[in-house]
Amino acid sequence: MLHILKAFEKGAKGVLVLGCEDGACHHLTGNTRAKERVKCSEMLLKEAGIDSGRVRMFNLAPNAPHKFVRLVNEMDEKIRKLGQVKR
Repeated sequence: MLHILKAFEKGAKGVLVLGCEDGACHHLTGNTRAKERVKCSEMLLKEAGIDSGRVRMFNLAPNAPHKFVRLVNEMDEKIRKLGQVKR
């Protein structure tokens, strides 16, 4: 969570978190813990008046570059629609 919140503190307009596919994480439960941390970050951002949609998490296989590109483009489009972060 600290890294997500620090990103916004340093001026990020959005954060995209990518984790391993369910059941395929080298760290066993790392992707599950990351998902929980992203949810907590969304709640903290919402309390701070920042649209929680600026943080997204997706699970991604390492052999899916086409999906990675699509996710990055979708996140970019969403952030552009939301505009500047109101602080």
